[in-house]
Amino acid sequence: MQPNVLSVLIFDGKSSIISKGLSRLLDGASHVALAIPAGVVAGVSQRLGNPDVFSGWYILESTTENTCEDVITNKKIKGVSIVPFDKRVSGYRGTVSMRRLENIPGCHPRYQQWYNSYELIDVIAEYHGRPYERSPGRLLGSWIDKINIFNRNDDSSIFCSELNILVYQRLRIIETRSPAEETHPGDFIRNPNGHIMSIDGNQLTRGYALGPMIRIGGKG
Repeated sequence: MQPNVLSVLIFDGKSSIISKGLSRLLDGASHVALAIPAGVVAGVSQRLGNPDVFSGWYILESTTENTCEDVITNKKIKGVSIVPFDKRVSGYRGTVSMRRLENIPGCHPRYQQWYNSYELIDVIAEYHGRPYERSPGRLLGSWIDKINIFNRNDDSSIFCSELNILVYQRLRIIETRSPAEETHPGDFIRNPNGHIMSIDGNQLTRGYALGPMIRIGGKG
């Protein structure tokens, strides 16, 4: 199944001790990311002064376990990068699942607007290249709810699930009641066979929901 704009991708890793440990700790999710279309990637590339032509689908993620080069810089970034969708998914050692960003029945399908959204391009261009989360305390706070004593998010360095929520919050897809960095990958696998309408205390807004988990690739 093809993604739509800002579908959540969920990785259950088996490539390293860290990935295996995170998957076990977080009930089957070591990493999460977002799907974005070529038009958005082209807009980000132009905004960053490196215009190029793109086609198909890409993944926006923050990670240190780089298996693909960032398509804008052609370098492996230990932080927020944009990588080819098919290459990243097919080469992943583990399983990859997807939850499409949808609207619950009876609500207008507003998510289509993100295909050519200047706002989405602005947000991705702003975060592109940010380093992976540097603070052990903030990482621990994402895994253990309420351990984070900070009242606001620190996005100077960004964890994978934090990036997902930051983008959703900036686009008003989800509430800002809790800081984005309090979210961990396991928060995206609740109710795997149904829809989820809130993530770590933040309610998805305007009829948005994440659809059921569907396996789309990986090795294992």
